[in-house]
Amino acid sequence: MTVTPLRERKAYQALERHHGEIARHHLRKLFSEDPGRGERLTAEAVGIYLDYSKNRITDETVRLLLELAVESNVAGRRDDMFAGKHINVSEDRAVLHVALRMPRGTSLVVDGVDVVKEVKAFLGARAHSCEEAGFARQRIAIDPGFGFGKTQAHNLELLRRLDEIAGDWPLAVGVSRKSMVARIVGRPDGDRLAGSMALAVLAVLRGALIIRAHDVAATVDALRAVAVFERSAEAQGTEANEIGT
Repeated sequence: MTVTPLRERKAYQALERHHGEIARHHLRKLFSEDPGRGERLTAEAVGIYLDYSKNRITDETVRLLLELAVESNVAGRRDDMFAGKHINVSEDRAVLHVALRMPRGTSLVVDGVDVVKEVKAFLGARAHSCEEAGFARQRIAIDPGFGFGKTQAHNLELLRRLDEIAGDWPLAVGVSRKSMVARIVGRPDGDRLAGSMALAVLAVLRGALIIRAHDVAATVDALRAVAVFERSAEAQGTEANEIGT
């Protein structure tokens, strides 16, 4: 499919002409001519308030930007991103931005593979085999195996849906100092402590009972802090219920 270069798109060219018309306008002039822009040129959602009125922008600018978004098929590309399609054309792969942010109960299928379902089925079968071989159920734990031939998209999807993987078996997670941590936080390979602890906390909050870590003391401190917070929140909830009754 041939894609029209950005600067050759009609909406972009109209936006360039518009920029030439308002580029020298001062904000004082824009507010003087349009006193209501401070209330109108805003947006609010999920607790975030965005005020873009104090930029060199008008209603016409917004209209032209929306036209450019339509001509550029932004909505379609967004849907392709959530569907795991290869929208990173320079590397011919899916992008990973949404892997940890998708709603629970949804799947990120990359190249036709729902890695979480595959891992869960495999680990469940192996755990049952151990039980049939005589191992006590309480001595069996499953580990999704972050890394080990998985892509970064697979690793992030496993982390996001850990609670689905656990099922009837205790869940062990080992992400400490792994390359996936360096790629997530954008740090050099030797600087993975903070990222490792963050993922350990996330894993526990999503059902992990066993954490394998290199930096044990720091990881324990982080998990203790979260545990104290969780207990405090539960106590406050109980107290509120008692007051309500």
